[in-house]
Amino acid sequence: MDRYLMTHSLLSSWLYAIKENPFEDAASERDPLAEFMLTLRREPTPTNEAMQNGIDFEDLVTAIVTPPGASPV
Repeated sequence: MDRYLMTHSLLSSWLYAIKENPFEDAASERDPLAEFMLTLRREPTPTNEAMQNGIDFEDLVTAIVTPPGASPV
């Protein structure tokens, strides 16, 4: 049996997939269910500017709240 780590990204992707009806518009370029499966399988995706801003913000917060000499979790 496969095990999956429940993350905010995974839950957001699932909510997006079930909110949108992938069969409603066959001409749509995006496939919410396929995007969810990419997230579920933790396949790497290209980083866009918004994603990089989020990564930079998380790194900044981690640096601020981590005491000197301690390693971040």
